[in-house]
Amino acid sequence: MEGHKARVNGASLAANVARPVVLVGEVVENADDVQLTLNAADGQPVHVSFEQPQSGLSKFVEVTGEVREDGRTVTGWVTTNLGENFDLGMYNQALQLMDQFPAPFHA
Repeated sequence: MEGHKARVNGASLAANVARPVVLVGEVVENADDVQLTLNAADGQPVHVSFEQPQSGLSKFVEVTGEVREDGRTVTGWVTTNLGENFDLGMYNQALQLMDQFPAPFHA
C-alpha cells in the first residue's frame, strides 16, 4: 500500500488497472459490509469488494484499493468515513484540476 495512489473517479478507473487508487463516493448499496456500490464523484457506479467487513460506514467514504482487470471494480483495502455531507461535484472538479495540472509546483 506504499507509494503513489492516484485519486480517481469512475471515468478514470480503466486507466488505472492493477494500480493503487483512492476513490471517493457515496455509498448507494451495502448489502453485507463486504460488497459495496458507490456513486463516484462523477456519478458513475463503482463496485468495491473487501476481504473484511467494513461496518459503520458513513454516507460518503474514501476507499483506498486496487483497480481490478475489468476497469470498473476496486478491491478495497481501507475506508475512511467522510460523513453525511460531502460535495462530490466540487471534489470531481478538484480531480479534473489535478489531471490538468499534475505537477503544479515543479518547473
